[in-house]
Amino acid sequence: MASERNSARGRRQLDPAATHEPEGGTKRGKKHGNRDGRDGTGSQEESGSERSTQEVLERRDWLEDLRQERGREKKPLPLRQINHISRVCSSLSKSLEFYRDVLGFVEIKRPDSFDFDGAWLFNYGIGIHLLKLGNKSSPRQLPINPKGDHISFTCDSLQEVESSLTRHGINYVKSSVVEHMVKVEQVFFHDPDGNMIEVCTCDCLPVTPLGNGRQCMRRCPSFTVGEGAMEQIVEELQRQQLVSRARIA
Repeated sequence: MASERNSARGRRQLDPAATHEPEGGTKRGKKHGNRDGRDGTGSQEESGSERSTQEVLERRDWLEDLRQERGREKKPLPLRQINHISRVCSSLSKSLEFYRDVLGFVEIKRPDSFDFDGAWLFNYGIGIHLLKLGNKSSPRQLPINPKGDHISFTCDSLQEVESSLTRHGINYVKSSVVEHMVKVEQVFFHDPDGNMIEVCTCDCLPVTPLGNGRQCMRRCPSFTVGEGAMEQIVEELQRQQLVSRARIA
């Protein structure tokens, strides 16, 4: 009898149907999944991996859109300084004489590859390029208007400028601006083609950046903006006011 019971128990262990286990495997199989990974956490890991890949792709697309959007932002041109000003002239010799003998520019070498007449001059950190193109008619004698287009130079003594203009026989108009007790004096006159020139004492006014101007001023080699820069501007303004008061006195 004992041997029959043992053989029956052995048949039940070998026969899966005899265990009466529910479909889908044992409780352990449901919890941990089969070894071949066809069910249980195997499918969960696969779906998790797919979600992870999708998130990476979406993030990559988002970063690419962000880069393109930043590339479309309207930023100032990466400029450093003014290089030159070009003037089309009716008489090259008269304009060359004016910018050289009156304004003090020095004639410099011009590229030989140009197929038109002209002259290059340089001084004060800026160039003047004179161009003789075609038969430009003689300039009209227009009244000197300080509100018109012009280029401006600063000077140490406006009285000397006036005396020099008088010696050269050049008509000029005087003007002035007062800002916070700082007086800016100006002299306006024309070159031989009617282009207006200003000579002034504008450098006595402080350079005060507005809005996002500080970012632009940081790129300017002739102006230092950083911690305490605004205090420097205020001190300079106060100093200029004291100088202006001393001149008036």
